[in-house]
Amino acid sequence: MSTSRPRLLAHFSVLLSADVVVRALAFGTALVTTRVLGPAGLGGVAVALALLSYAGVLGDGGLTTLAQLRLVRGGGRDDSLVATTVAAQVGLALVLALVLSGLVWLLPFTGTVRTLTLIGLPLLVAQALNVFFVVQADERMTALAGLRVLTQLATTAITLAGFAAGWRSFVVVSALWSGLLLGDVAALAYLHAAGRLSFARPDRSVARSLLGGSSPYLAAMVLTQVLTNADLITLGLSRPARDAGAYTASYRIAASLQMAVEVLVTAVFPELVRRCADAPEAAAALVNRLVRLSTRPGFALSALIIVLAGPITQLLYGSAYATAGGLLAVLILYVPLGYYNSILAQTLVAAGRQVAHLKVIAVTAIVVVALLVLLVPRHGAGAAAVILLVGEGVSIAGLTVAVRGRVGGLMLPTLLAQLPFLLLPLGVMELADHAWRRPWSVTLPAGLVAIAVCESGARRRFVAELRGLPARAGAREASAP
Repeated sequence: MSTSRPRLLAHFSVLLSADVVVRALAFGTALVTTRVLGPAGLGGVAVALALLSYAGVLGDGGLTTLAQLRLVRGGGRDDSLVATTVAAQVGLALVLALVLSGLVWLLPFTGTVRTLTLIGLPLLVAQALNVFFVVQADERMTALAGLRVLTQLATTAITLAGFAAGWRSFVVVSALWSGLLLGDVAALAYLHAAGRLSFARPDRSVARSLLGGSSPYLAAMVLTQVLTNADLITLGLSRPARDAGAYTASYRIAASLQMAVEVLVTAVFPELVRRCADAPEAAAALVNRLVRLSTRPGFALSALIIVLAGPITQLLYGSAYATAGGLLAVLILYVPLGYYNSILAQTLVAAGRQVAHLKVIAVTAIVVVALLVLLVPRHGAGAAAVILLVGEGVSIAGLTVAVRGRVGGLMLPTLLAQLPFLLLPLGVMELADHAWRRPWSVTLPAGLVAIAVCESGARRRFVAELRGLPARAGAREASAP
């Protein structure tokens, strides 16, 4: 049964509101962290967190995604499924914590990276205990929004308190798992109080079924992490810590903006699962709408930041991060391209085409890792930034073909139709900057005017698209750019 129009719109609104709060808190925390630690200190923290992220994905085992799909398709509560999923993930997390603690001593990482990685090992258990996926599958989006805000508030408060106490690098890592553990406890308590989760015994037959069916999801998640963090790992192994710090400072801005697409995906994922199963044409229409809603502001924002990257990084981070501006001007294109890829990847997951998704990620990972190993040791962070965009381009080609084969819609024209929101503002701002050299008083207003001109000439206005998000659109809408 499909989610109603008012309910889907309400889901989107509450998640968007929460996301604004979470992003503001996270960005403020990251800004303070970047200034306090400096490029070298930030580089050590970033490499340690990248290592932990690999172990975290292996600890998840693909079980969270598979369990959520089964909860949505089953249409109701399944305490045994949830208990078995969490128990299996905790077991995997403990094993991987032991493996990672030995691995960091075998590879040529610095002593700081090794120490920070060991301090961060409880993050693996905190991730395993997380049951936010149950709240999402049950479409309790208001509660999900509140839990996300609570988790980020706790993480921010612990980080700032640690800085005030003079703990510096160590508190950045420990605050992540401390805040997440608080969110875990709150989520479990909420689901139990709402009568949506009882503490059941794990079931071996359910565990075998989950582990047997989760391998494509696990492989896709691991390869996604390779694409996400191989750049930092390569920098950490082959370049000075300052390079990794400057790269992380610029990447954080792009990544925080790129993750905004999660609001759309989270709000509509259960509905997308149902449409892919029952009405592929309606699913294609919804995916095209999501692409327009995400990539249009993504391209517009990229145009503004490409021209203003230098002043932005100087304003946020100070003179110690002088090289971050040029990196940000490249990395910001990761935002709209990543929006498109995220939506199409989730469409394949919703449609049960995880193997197709896995093939695309595998090809992309091979290309990206090969280029990183060949180019980053010699050319540094700039090469890593360009290679990240190459990987997004490979994913665009593969995901477009895979989604068309499943739901019958071609989404690439929808993406290309949004390019004027990048090209026109970028051209206007470059001319204004060249003529007046006043990035804030002249260049920025010129870019905003150019964006408004693009919006006024668009076939489908952004606000109308947003209001029509939950509509049961037909095939004609799916084909329109």
